[in-house]
Amino acid sequence: METGARVAVLHARGGPGDYRALLAAAARAAAPAVDELYLFLPPDRALPGDILREAGFKTERIAYEMARDDPGLEEPEAPPGYRLDPLSRGDEDGISAYVEVRNRNFREVLGSLSIRAEAVRADLESPGIPPGGLAILRAPDGSPCGTMRAERDVEPDCLSIGALSVDREHRGRGLGRFLLRSAAALGRREGFRSLSLSVNARNARALGLYESEGFTVRSSWACLAGRIPVILERTAPGRG
Repeated sequence: METGARVAVLHARGGPGDYRALLAAAARAAAPAVDELYLFLPPDRALPGDILREAGFKTERIAYEMARDDPGLEEPEAPPGYRLDPLSRGDEDGISAYVEVRNRNFREVLGSLSIRAEAVRADLESPGIPPGGLAILRAPDGSPCGTMRAERDVEPDCLSIGALSVDREHRGRGLGRFLLRSAAALGRREGFRSLSLSVNARNARALGLYESEGFTVRSSWACLAGRIPVILERTAPGRG
């Protein structure tokens, strides 16, 4: 069984009762497959924050949305022996390696869910992922040791950078900066005019990297998590 699922959109124009009903419906729909729900909310939003907390949600982390108004980072230069290999359709070995590396590196990130090979295959077919937008970092011995993901943001001229990951034993060698600059170089090639990314507010090392490359915080989001059995109990008809 999967441990959790993200609620992509949960919005009600009515009162608190309507929001609770939608929340209960989302929990019931997810219950056969998962046991926890995640969603993002501005941390200062009293409503529906109060309703979510009453339903059993707790804040796991704060995420910063950061952006840079142009993709003009320096050209990427890989540390000796390392290389970045773009994924392509039908590259099943590469897809499997990408999934494995990405999942093990994001396992330590609260609120992050594992991905599957079918999701990567779908990404490779998506017009929102530019050529080279999914890539594997390889160590000098050829083994996969990191990942990069870049896709078109909701703003069509903005490239969203994600899944920047480096295996623990390869950190401290400038590989994170190399991956970030590689994504920016892709953005320039594809005609994007700005860059965006998301980072855990407590990840001081990543924040320092992004700020040193000209990214600034534009907004923040609270990642809320709730156990489905608790949600269903607290949103049951007649309660409260």
